[in-house]
Amino acid sequence: PTLRGLRRSSALTKAELRVAHLARRGRSNREIAREFQLSVRTVEHQLQNAYGKLGISRREELSEALAPID
Repeated sequence: PTLRGLRRSSALTKAELRVAHLARRGRSNREIAREFQLSVRTVEHQLQNAYGKLGISRREELSEALAPID
């Protein structure tokens, strides 16, 4: 893991991190929302914030972006 990757991922809030981990594992926004009793819109917002902080733009990039913190 690179130090830069660790710094970016550590900037995520707990909510962003838990949503990003489930999205990385293939869960849909609707499934994530149901599990955490959130609206789908809130899940989308948290993912967009996480993408920005991680320097990515797509869900498919989450595995690589989150790898340093596993």
